[in-house]
Amino acid sequence: VTAYRAADGNYAATSSASTAITIAKATPGLTYAVSTPPVFRQLSNISVTSSTAGTFKFLLNNKVIPGCHSKIANAGNGYVATCPWKPSARNYVSVSIFFSPVDSSFYAGKITGPTYLVAPRTARR
Repeated sequence: VTAYRAADGNYAATSSASTAITIAKATPGLTYAVSTPPVFRQLSNISVTSSTAGTFKFLLNNKVIPGCHSKIANAGNGYVATCPWKPSARNYVSVSIFFSPVDSSFYAGKITGPTYLVAPRTARR
């Protein structure tokens, strides 16, 4: 940034020394929730909310959940993306979500959730 002063009848024109200003990227606000505790082959929604528009990739044990590779969050949906998930195995699963912002003034983000134990179904088919 350089400041300039135009000349007038009392002063000569002058300018200041240049000063560099660095504007850092912002860290997006990211939160997530699981609608119900995971139960074998029963629907549970994983929802994530961001402070800016972008796309989300939902993973379980570092593998993409089918149909949840690129979920969009924008102002039209309140910056919320939802991944419907039906656990296909009764074991421990670790949830992680990657965020890619649309606006380059934000960093990409990652949420690593807790490990869940997928419970067996209580009812028969």
